[in-house]
Amino acid sequence: DPQVWYEVKARKVLKNLIADLDSRGHSSLTVQENGEVFVQAKENEAEPAKETFLDFPEKVYWPQLVKVLEEEGYAADARDADILVSW
Repeated sequence: DPQVWYEVKARKVLKNLIADLDSRGHSSLTVQENGEVFVQAKENEAEPAKETFLDFPEKVYWPQLVKVLEEEGYAADARDADILVSW
């Protein structure tokens, strides 16, 4: 269940990650299927963040996860290979 996963494994990690990235001028991140987090470094160039979400929900659950993120106040978009999260 994406809601439970978010509450148990992701809320605190995401909040801390966003605070750090926001302080460095970023306004979005992407999460790959394996849970790895990337930020846009330069145009068409992503760099890995120092964080990975454990037990990231399978792709079939991404639409539900997008709703969970949106309910938390983030903009989220499930794409082919990742989820884009903006704040």
